[in-house]
Amino acid sequence: MKEQIRQLALQAFMPINDIASEGVADMHTFNRAWFQMYNENFAELIAEVCVNIIENNSKYAQEHNWSINELTDVCVYEIEKTFGDEDGKETVSG
Repeated sequence: MKEQIRQLALQAFMPINDIASEGVADMHTFNRAWFQMYNENFAELIAEVCVNIIENNSKYAQEHNWSINELTDVCVYEIEKTFGDEDGKETVSG
């Protein structure tokens, strides 16, 4: 797993670390709610990184008259580089 994923996973955990189980009917309900919040936070952080990659490359692409295919290729490459396996084996495009 890439260090970027580890960092985002830790960031997703931080805002919900201190959630109290007060007022929760049972531990199963508490765990389900906690994991749902964690997963939502983690997904939002990953999406934020991807959006930033796309936005940054879009600005550059406009300045340099890239085609949509060139922009797509660069964005996919950078997302794979950011989130792919440390060995580079697991990628979005295979």
